[in-house]
Amino acid sequence: MQKMRRTEQMVVVGELAAGLAHEIKNPMAGIKVAMSVLSEEAYISPEDKMVLQKVVAEITQLEGLMKSFLNFAKPRKPRLEPVNVNQVLNTTLAFPLKHQAIGSGESGKIRITKEFGELSPTLADPTQLQQVFLNLFLNALHAMPLGGVLGVQTSLQEGGKTIRIEISDTGSGIREDLINKVFQPFFTTKAKGTGLGLAISRQMIEQHDGTIAVANRPGGGALFTILLPVKAEREAA
Repeated sequence: MQKMRRTEQMVVVGELAAGLAHEIKNPMAGIKVAMSVLSEEAYISPEDKMVLQKVVAEITQLEGLMKSFLNFAKPRKPRLEPVNVNQVLNTTLAFPLKHQAIGSGESGKIRITKEFGELSPTLADPTQLQQVFLNLFLNALHAMPLGGVLGVQTSLQEGGKTIRIEISDTGSGIREDLINKVFQPFFTTKAKGTGLGLAISRQMIEQHDGTIAVANRPGGGALFTILLPVKAEREAA
């Protein structure tokens, strides 16, 4: 019932978002171009150029926020294909985290531990899964500025019918009074966060008929648990 109510709300929000984006996108792009051209003029002082460049940077951030809002309000339907979840996790870990996992000195080093079980292939959208995993990985890194351990674990449950994915960190965890709010749209504890990353992640997992939950680890840090049903091609048909 709660999921159905949220879906109905998203239909209304999606229509509003599409209209809002249409009204704002073109004027905002025009302002950005004008500020960029003006900042290149020879008569503009270095101080004024810095102000104009800051305006352009703020507009770029607004464009990113608008894109995230549209992705949340009018999500793309998953494009299902046979997927090995372990491979998607490995791919996601490989390129965006490589330089950050090394860190700057021992105090800032992130160690990655992987415990991959043997998984059955399942029908899923690899791009959407990668977006979910990347968001969780980056959140984990953000929670460990002084270094720590990023853990990724997979297994099969319910006689091979469900894939369980656990992503954990050894950061400070989530305040108990906030833990039930992390998947709400626009909720964030980051200074420059949009508060849509986890909301979009939950939406994508639910579009795969899965669930995502978060809890604090007994030893410190957060643990995100994703459950995905194993789907064969005949089920999708």
